Amino acid sequence: MSNCPSDQRDMNDVTKAFWDKESGTWEIGKGIHWTELIAIHERLNRKMSGDTHIDLFRYIINFLSERGVDIPLQRCLTLGCGAGDFERSLAKYKVCLRHDGYDISEGAIRKAENKAREEGLSHVRYAVSDINAVSLPVEAYDVVFGISSIHHLERLEHVFSEVRKTLKPHGFFILHEFVGPTKFQWTDAQLNIINGALEMLPDKYCVSRKDGVTVKKKHWRPGLEEMNNVDPSEAVRSGDILKVLPLYFDVLEKKDLGGTVLHLLLDGIAGNFDYDNPKDMRILKMLFEIEDAFIDIDAIQSDFALVIARKPG
Repeated sequence: MSNCPSDQRDMNDVTKAFWDKESGTWEIGKGIHWTELIAIHERLNRKMSGDTHIDLFRYIINFLSERGVDIPLQRCLTLGCGAGDFERSLAKYKVCLRHDGYDISEGAIRKAENKAREEGLSHVRYAVSDINAVSLPVEAYDVVFGISSIHHLERLEHVFSEVRKTLKPHGFFILHEFVGPTKFQWTDAQLNIINGALEMLPDKYCVSRKDGVTVKKKHWRPGLEEMNNVDPSEAVRSGDILKVLPLYFDVLEKKDLGGTVLHLLLDGIAGNFDYDNPKDMRILKMLFEIEDAFIDIDAIQSDFALVIARKPG
């Protein structure tokens, strides 16, 4: 960090401060972010595995097992681990004998260490690291994970090169990622669909879950200055991930997860759709159909994807 140019250090400081506060705050049932809805998780599971009950963890296990990979794996790594939610969840399936996690946020790492200690997960080890400048050991890991973190990395070529170096022969790089527009520069088509749906929805579905008052009827394309002031790392090169990845790895599988409409439309209002209310679920499923229909005709592209890649050779 000390060798970074001053402007890069300033950007890193803003990013760290944001994730010191934000990491570990998303949870099922809270209803602010789209992925806090059970129905959304079921939808993502179905898009990934074809079964609402097979989640990311089971899907990864099945994928590796079908390819003759022995589980438990000797050593795994998560880049951009945040507060450690992924490692703790994966630990329930005893997939890794040792699981390392790196993140730039000291606050997030403290949370991850504390929660792992509380759950007795001695095999999970964390360290503070600027992933953009990371240097990884040679052929140390069976699998490297990037879970909603790679879209925060600017130096994709460096990071992917380091991941390739650190994977054992035929090791896997597994991404569950936002791969949509860089710096959230949403397309006109995307915004038109979202804002048309918001206008169509009754106001009760559009009331902010943050303040309980504001009625959301429009979503905006953020300015670049606004993006940099909040978190300079957000979606910094997200639109390049799927272009750069094949230059370093053999892509074995890519599952489009959508989110192009739902991610933004439901932001701040997701909790207004009650899973146990049939009318709410009927409206929500209509929104699912809207997103799917426009993706199917190529009016918009999937903003989220599961990608499983392998070290060449």
